[in-house]
Amino acid sequence: PGKDDEPIRFRIQRYDLSKSPLYQILSCARDEGEDRQAIFVAKDPATSISVQTVLWKALQHLRQPTEEILLWIHQICIDQSDEIHPYLRDLMLSHIQNSASKVIVWLGEADQYTSTASKLVKKLA
Repeated sequence: PGKDDEPIRFRIQRYDLSKSPLYQILSCARDEGEDRQAIFVAKDPATSISVQTVLWKALQHLRQPTEEILLWIHQICIDQSDEIHPYLRDLMLSHIQNSASKVIVWLGEADQYTSTASKLVKKLA
C-alpha cells in the first residue's frame, strides 16, 4: 500500500499452493531498456531489489492507498538461476496460473493506440 510518491514496499511469503490465500498474477511485457527501479523490503527499508521499469510502473499503477494486494510476479518469485528442468518448471507455472484469482497482464502505459487496442480485444473476446 501507499501513495504514488512513496517508495514501493514488498514482502516475500511462501505458501503451499493447496493452502494459499487468494492471489493475483502480475505478468509484464519485457522491458528491453536498461532502466531499472528499486522496490524496498517492507520490514527493512534499507534493503531493496532492482526491477525493470515496466514492472515498477505496473506496481505503481496497481497499488492501493491502504490495502495490501497479494501478487505472484514471475520476475521476483522464480529463481532464474535454478536449474530445474523446463518441463517441471512449466508444470509448476501452470499450477500457479490456474490457482490464481486473477491474471493481470501489463503491456505498458497507455499511449495513442490503447483505445483502439482495447476495442479490438473486446470485439475478439
